[in-house]
Amino acid sequence: MTKILLSLHAVHYFSTIMTKKIIRIHLCNLSQIGKLKSHRIEKNIFYFQNKIYTSFNNKAKKLNLFLKELIFLPDDIKSFDASYIYYAKNTILPVKIDDTIKTLILRLLQKENLYPFINLLYQSSLLIKLIPTLKMIINQPQFDGYHTHPIDVHSIQTLYHL
Repeated sequence: MTKILLSLHAVHYFSTIMTKKIIRIHLCNLSQIGKLKSHRIEKNIFYFQNKIYTSFNNKAKKLNLFLKELIFLPDDIKSFDASYIYYAKNTILPVKIDDTIKTLILRLLQKENLYPFINLLYQSSLLIKLIPTLKMIINQPQFDGYHTHPIDVHSIQTLYHL
């Protein structure tokens, strides 16, 4: 069952990214480009209507720089666009997580509005790389007849409601 859930997660991620890449030309309103540019946080990162966007062509960063970027994003974010999830998935990971990165992870976990960031890390498959102990709950089904989501999704949803 774990392998099935892992495969479904991979299919969902792939189809979300590819659908967004295919239809983005049709969603783009060129008259709104100036408005989008006015909501730029930093190069290729935009914050509009409580959602973070980036270009699919945005270059991947090293993990420590990516974590610093997340820490300094506004606290009232509600979600991340598929383009930003794709950007996060391409983060360059170090061979070993050092103390500097552990400190950055701790600072990220202290954010007021944690749910969107944990959900981003989960969707980009970075969560188990940053917090390896969570590997035990990723894609684990619940066979109690009450829960409809695997343990990992249920736990993240619990964080949302808290």
